[in-house]
Parts: sequence; structure tokens; C-alpha cells
Amino acid sequence: MVGALLALLALLPAPAWADPAAAPEASQASQFSVTSPSDGAFMGRTGIVVAGTGSEIGATVQVAVDGTPACTADVEADASDGPLWQCAAVLANGADRLITATESSTQGETSQSIRVHVLGSPTIHPSGVTTGLVSGTALPGSTVVVTLAGDPGGCTASASAAGGWSCVVTANQQRVPSGTYQVAARQAHAAIGPPHSYSDAVSRPLVIDTTPPQPPVIVSPAQDHRFITLPATFAGTGESGATVTVSLNRVPVCTTLVIDGRWSCSGGSALSAMPHEVRAIQVDAALNHSSPSAPLRVLFGPESASPTPRPAPAPPGAPSPAPSPSDATVDPSAPPEPSYPDPRDFGSAPPLAEGAGADAFTNWGTPTDFGAGIPSIQESIDRGNWSRAPFIALAAIALIALPSRLLASELRGRFRQRPAIPVRNRDPVPLIDEHTVGMSPWLSAALPFAVTVAFMVASNGVEAEVRYLRLAAAVAIALGVLNLVGVTIATRFGRLWQGIDGRLRFRPLLLVAAIFSGLLSRIVGLTPPFVTGTLIGVRMPFDTPVRGRAIVNLLQVGSVLVLGLIGWIGHSLVGEVVGFWPSLLSEIFAALCLVGVGSTLVLLLPVGALPGRVLWEWHSWAWAGIALVGYSLAFGILLGGADAHWPLAIVLIIAASIAALFIAAWAILRFLVSQPD
Repeated sequence: MVGALLALLALLPAPAWADPAAAPEASQASQFSVTSPSDGAFMGRTGIVVAGTGSEIGATVQVAVDGTPACTADVEADASDGPLWQCAAVLANGADRLITATESSTQGETSQSIRVHVLGSPTIHPSGVTTGLVSGTALPGSTVVVTLAGDPGGCTASASAAGGWSCVVTANQQRVPSGTYQVAARQAHAAIGPPHSYSDAVSRPLVIDTTPPQPPVIVSPAQDHRFITLPATFAGTGESGATVTVSLNRVPVCTTLVIDGRWSCSGGSALSAMPHEVRAIQVDAALNHSSPSAPLRVLFGPESASPTPRPAPAPPGAPSPAPSPSDATVDPSAPPEPSYPDPRDFGSAPPLAEGAGADAFTNWGTPTDFGAGIPSIQESIDRGNWSRAPFIALAAIALIALPSRLLASELRGRFRQRPAIPVRNRDPVPLIDEHTVGMSPWLSAALPFAVTVAFMVASNGVEAEVRYLRLAAAVAIALGVLNLVGVTIATRFGRLWQGIDGRLRFRPLLLVAAIFSGLLSRIVGLTPPFVTGTLIGVRMPFDTPVRGRAIVNLLQVGSVLVLGLIGWIGHSLVGEVVGFWPSLLSEIFAALCLVGVGSTLVLLLPVGALPGRVLWEWHSWAWAGIALVGYSLAFGILLGGADAHWPLAIVLIIAASIAALFIAAWAILRFLVSQPD
């Protein structure tokens, strides 16, 4: 029986696993598949390896991406995993990229497809020394995250439609200290992959320099040097590799590179014979800006020259003078000798170089020197303005305000109002409504408004350049804000608060003050200029209580002064500017500051229909205290900063002359001219 079973088993074929020679044949029967990447995977790079298993050794696999052939591979044997294949392909960024692998073998063609999301690394532009600015390219619309090695800081940027991105690395919202760092960037896109799927990072070294250079030093010319011809040459020292820009009256005239610690450049054309301020600023390789250099004063044009005097005409019948030997040798074809005005005059010297004023119609973004003397908050403290201002305020009260009040009191009643002319078929205007009739204050003040703008712009000097049109616009905006907010809204609130009636009226006396202050600043050369700009005031019925009238007028004066202080603070915060919009903003703040504090000085005068007179009639001692505070604040600003020119001796002489004139007029009217009946 056992023998029969053994004979039967001998007749059965041996199993495949027992025959070593059958192993390759079994391996060749494996399935074709794509094992990497997996279907729906997110790839943080554009270069990937597609791999899988083959059905037989020696078969050929072709990989296509979105229907375009990408790579080809052969199926090779592997000791542990059987027939394998792999090939490298480069994919474009995008979601649901279709990868199709097709195997060609002796058994035919077999294909398998998968979809993946691809987002490659952004690029970082190479840069030299920088203040922390990093830039590069990325997929449009993606979010780029930048980090520094060691986590000292970073930043985030969005790629533009053109693919560019940039940001400044910071640490806790502060600038990163100077040094060399390894910067890395990666990107994410909302339409590619699951949320918060970032690409692989790309990195490169980054040198950061956040230390501003020292101001350059102007070695030549010396203080009060006089240039006879232009362009003028400026030279000095600075930081090697930095760029130095020299400005005349805040207008850039030349730029040069600092080499071995020294620089030199030439510029300037068509300048007047008045003193001009020269300053220089330097920008290092990382674009850090230095503070301006110390101001240097220079002059232009001949020191003293006058036109050749014209001989007086000879009387009739007199013999003509014989020509002198020098006259006989003059070549008639030679050009006449030029004559120049005295440089001490305030006129403009003739152009000293060709191409003068070439940028007169293009310098919209060039700053003017309007408001150049306005001090910063710290500068006003360091210069001791606030310790001198109360004494100057007392002098202004004693020399201007009180003598003007004395003369106004004497003039009161000497000029009678013209009687109203009766008109047929027209009822007389009641006394209570008399103050509400007449032309609109805005219409009647339109022309005076334009005149005031012109005098304010000219108060600090003006040239035939388009940048002064921008200055005129800034002054007009400041005057509009002052009259609308400081006068209209303030008085409206005060009248509603006190329950009294009134109407805004144009005040000719304020226009006279604006013209006088503009001319005074221009003639004396005050920097910052003393200018005023309120042109309207409120007129109330004659039976309005004096207390209510005083409160309304006090609100007007206080609002005007507060607007001036706001302009002063805003001008201090803006600082040095270049460009149209920054310059316009700086000039608006400067004009608001100057017209606010200047108008305060005028409005507190106790004469005419000014608020100061109403406060005086309410309580003279209250007026004195309010005037002392207002005048002290105003003069604390008008005394200016390092660029200011307020010759107190000349100003006091003018004030004393006005006081003497007012007192003399009062004495004549008081003791020599009889009071009219």
C-alpha cells in the first residue's frame, strides 16, 4: 500500500515553489503599477521621481505629464522587490497635474494615471548689502514666507500678478541687527494642495546693514564763500561706497559716489545774489540715509558791481567831448561788458551758466524752503524758545496791543456812520436783523482769499518754478481748513452753546493784516515767516450779552491756535521729504502751523471787530492773561529752529516805531483835535 502511494506521488508534477528555476518566471508575471508619488499627493518641488513596478524585466515605461512626454525608463530586476522602474520628470506648478505611465512589454501596453499637486520653491534675488529687504519671484497670488536661520526674524509677502514679491525682515516689529544671515523662503497657494501646504524652502546668504551713516562733511567751499560763476563745485568727506547728494536751499543740484572717503561734484544755475544754504546727505550701499550735514551759507555773483554810469547830457551848443584814447581803441564789434546788480539787493542775479532753470517746469516733487525755519518739538526746547517766548509776548502786548487799543479808543466816536438812504417801496431793516443781511461771506472773501494765498507764498520768496504752484495749493488748503474749522465750525458751535444769533462776515481788517504780515516777512527776511490767514468773523446783534459774545470769540481764537499747533506737530513728524505728495503734505502742515499762530497774534489785538476787542470789553485782565498765553505759544514756534532768521533787534525796533506812531496819533487826537459834535 505504501509503495503504491509513493509511486503515485512520483507521477505528480513538482510545485513551482520547490523548483528554483521557476522563480524568475513567477516574478515576470507581476503587475505593472505606479507606486510613487501616490495619487492626490502634494509635491513641494517641481522636479520629482516617478517610480513603480513592471510586469516583466526589459519592458519600457514612458511617463507623460498632462499628455506631454516627460521621461522614459526600463524595467530592471531588483533582488528584493522584483521588476522595478523609475524616471525623473519636471512638472510645472499647478493643481491636479495628470501623470500617465505606459508600459510596453511582450504582453502589450499597460497604462496607469495619477494626479498630483505641484508647487515649487520661490526664488530669492541675489543682493549685496541691504537694510533687510528681500525680493524674488514666486507663483502669482501665492504667499511667500521668509525666515532667517536661528529664527531672529522674518516677513511675509504676496506675489504680484507678474510673480514678483518683496518684504523687509523684522524681529518683533523692529529692524534686524546688522550682520550676515541665512535667509530661506517658501510659498503656499490657496488653489494648490491642502490648506497650509508649503513648498520646499530655498535659501541664500543675506548681509543686513541697518546702521545709518554719519552725515557727510563739506570741506569746500568755506562758510560765506562767494561763487562768481556757476556751476559751483562742492567737495568733502564721507563713507566709502556711499552716494552723496548736495542741495542748495533743499533743491538737489549734484550727486556723486564717495571713493576712498572723498567726494566732489558740481551743480547749481540761475541763483539769486542772496545767501543760499548748502547741505549734503549720503546714502550707503544698503540705502541707509544719513542726517543732513551742518548748514553752510554761500553767496553767488560779484561782490560789488554797478552799471556803467551814463554821462549827463551836454547843454545845447556845448562842444562834444573829445574821445579818450581808451575809447579810440575799443572794438565796436566786441560785446559790451556785462553789469551786475549789487548782491545785497533782493533781486535776482543774471544767469551764470547755460541751461539755467532747465528743471523749472518739471520739479513738481522738489521741496521748497517754505517752513524751513519751523522748529521740531525737541529743537524748540533745546534752543530755549519757551524761556524767551513769554518776554517777547509781553513786549508785543506792551508795544503793539496796548497802543493800538489806546488809539482805537480815541478814534471811537469820531467817525459817524452814514445815515441810511431811504428807498421807495422798501421797508426799513429791523435792528435785530441788520446783522444778517448782505453778501455771503464766502463770496465776498473769494478774492481776498486768493490775495492772501499769493502774499503767503511770496512771504518766503518765490521763483518761476512749478513747485511753487504746489506750494500755492498747499497754502490754499491750509487757509481753507483754518477758516472752515477754526472760524466757521468753532463759532457755530459757540453760538449754539450760548443760544445767540450771528452771521459770518468778511473782515477787511484781517485782509490788511495778511498783506502787511506778508510784506513785513519778505522785507525783513523772517524765517519762518509771520503770516495770517483768517478772513471771516462772526457778527452778532448789538443787544447780545457781552459774556456770550466773548465765549464765542474765545472759541474762535482757541480753535485757530489749536490748528496751528496741530500743523506744527504734523510738520515735525513728517520731517525731511522728497517727492510731490510728501512735499505737499509737509507744506500743508507748515502753512497750517504758520497761519494758525500768526492769525492768533492778530485776532487777539483789542481793536475793531476782532475777538480781542470783545474779550477786552468782557474783562481786560482776562484778555491780558489769554493774550499772554496765546502770544507765548505763538512766539515759541516763530522763534524757529537752526534755519530760522528772526532778528529780534529789528523786530523790536519796528514794534517800538509802531508804538510811537500810535501814541503820537493818540496824543494829537486827544489834545490837539477837538471832538466832533
